[in-house]
Amino acid sequence: MIKLVPAGTTLNNADPDADPNVIYVDTGLGKFDHHQTNQYTSASDLIFNYLRNSLLIPDKDREPLSRMIELITFVDHFQEATLENASDDIFDSCLHQLIEGIKITQSEDKNRQFELFYILLDSLFVNLKNKLIAENDIKKGFVFQSRWGKSLAIETKIENCNKVAVKMGYDLVIRRNPQRNYLKISLHPSSKMNLELIYQLLKEKRPHASWYLHSSRKLLFDGNNKNPKFAPSNLSLKQIIAIVKKI
Repeated sequence: MIKLVPAGTTLNNADPDADPNVIYVDTGLGKFDHHQTNQYTSASDLIFNYLRNSLLIPDKDREPLSRMIELITFVDHFQEATLENASDDIFDSCLHQLIEGIKITQSEDKNRQFELFYILLDSLFVNLKNKLIAENDIKKGFVFQSRWGKSLAIETKIENCNKVAVKMGYDLVIRRNPQRNYLKISLHPSSKMNLELIYQLLKEKRPHASWYLHSSRKLLFDGNNKNPKFAPSNLSLKQIIAIVKKI
């Protein structure tokens, strides 16, 4: 059960740490209230460290949770104001700004607010968890030079891996999902080139496959989660790399 109290207070002015069945978060100057120090921390950080030191966080969750806490502490100290182009609209779509919007749109229903907050936080955790897997998979990928620039070929089940790799500096990313046989090739959006040549060669090699070249000419697919009834090319990653390197 969650109960709200006026900022800085406790229920009936009780000692915030006296009752083990009542946990005060960021209020009352208890062990999970960061307002009693000027250190760079947050209530989330204090709780995370307590759970980690108590060995209550599974090993596989520690790194994504640690990154999540870093983000929360960053915005708790309004450090986003120090970012380049901090007033750009893109930052208003970030989780902490969405929470501010929910407080307004759901102002009459506190339970609904918390329900939506949990969904957002769970989603952020999953995204960070998958990003970590993608980063580790990228380290195992095959890096080579192509006419499109610094290129990466990788096998991974993480759908967002292409975007992670492009943001890391790769110009061309070839990703094959070994479980579902999906193929996705991405070109950096700032590139002045396109994937038309690759598309034509792959289409000639496997005309039966469900090749789809995006209208931007910077994305090429053979199957994805939006099209489960696709015809796979069955080309191996090595075969695709060979085709790309010949162009």
